[in-house]
Order: sequence, then C-alpha cells, then structure tokens
Amino acid sequence: MAIAGLATYTGYMAKYTPAELDRAINDAAERAAGTVYEKFKYDIDLVLESTGFIRQRLEDMPNRDDFNELAAEVRLVKRAVIDTNRDLPGINKPGWFPGKKH
Repeated sequence: MAIAGLATYTGYMAKYTPAELDRAINDAAERAAGTVYEKFKYDIDLVLESTGFIRQRLEDMPNRDDFNELAAEVRLVKRAVIDTNRDLPGINKPGWFPGKKH
C-alpha cells in the first residue's frame, strides 16, 4: 500500500493505521461528494425557480384566441357606434327620437 509507506515516511501520519487512513479518505470523499451534491441541488433549484417564474409570466400573457376575441368585440362595438351615429344627425331637430325615420 502506498498510503502505509507514506505514513511511515512522514512520521506525522505514522499514528494512523492503513485501515484508519482508508476510512479517513473515504469519509473525506463522501463529504466532498455531499458538498458537490448540495451545490448541484442548489443550482438546480435556482434554475427551476427561474423557469417557473418565466412559465408563470408566459401563462399570464394573452394568446392568439384572446386577440381574436378582442378583435371581434371591437368590430361589434364599431358597428354599434356607426349604426348609432346614423341615427344622430337629426338629434337637434324638434321631434327627433332614435329609430324614427325622418
């Protein structure tokens, strides 16, 4: 084992057995993997939050059917105003009332 040779060479690490070193390395690797996992999880949560916000904004925007419905309502109001205005030229004349043929 390379680690056992390192432990005897440095003197400082000589206090640890190869099994303890392996366990310490595995624990450090698990902590590092956990840290990376938490970072990725945080980043994914940020992406989901931002895409959720964008999705909500897009759902609030009118679609083509809404514009078509609005256009039909505008045409209807326009025709009503035109028809009403046809009756109005004689409004200042005595005896005028809507629908009466003059």
